[in-house]
Amino acid sequence: MKKIFVIFLCTTIFASCLSMKYNKWNGKNQSELIRRFGPPDRRTSDGAAGEILVYYDKTTTQARYNPVQGGYLETSQPSVNFFVNRSGVITGWNVRR
Repeated sequence: MKKIFVIFLCTTIFASCLSMKYNKWNGKNQSELIRRFGPPDRRTSDGAAGEILVYYDKTTTQARYNPVQGGYLETSQPSVNFFVNRSGVITGWNVRR
């Protein structure tokens, strides 16, 4: 039980720090973000006249075994996605693992 509590506490603290790091970009113009982090690795439409700026974590690649798909190893690269409205203002973000 103690281990579960410690894991929960560490996860909560990590999520809180991550939120503080990226929440400060909400309401700012995408040009400020690009000045700070450089051009995004990918841009895609959000389907509603805005776009999503994707920054990949180049230091981490996650791999997992997928027995359903013939047992091959799946790899994915975590990313931070910033949602930008048609005026160029950042309205939100998420992390994909």
